[in-house]
Amino acid sequence: MQHMPERNPRIKFIRREDGRSIVYLPQSGKVKILNTTGTAILNLCDGEHSLDSIVAEIVNQFEEVTEKEIQADVVNYIELLKKEEILHE
Repeated sequence: MQHMPERNPRIKFIRREDGRSIVYLPQSGKVKILNTTGTAILNLCDGEHSLDSIVAEIVNQFEEVTEKEIQADVVNYIELLKKEEILHE
């Protein structure tokens, strides 16, 4: 997987001290609260990390879950972020 997901530059991405984050989408006026895993994934969607490297980083955080499970979850989450216009297509 060589796709390098990138955040929409119009969003406001605010990381909180507790590991979660707030995402404000000015085009729709919506606010999303991301948990620590969602925040970690979105933080890595900087246009410089491939899907494989994002999966590898998340695998390091959750050793009790298989890489295959994490890969499926990360791919699904990135697709959700695209639909929400938090990531570029």
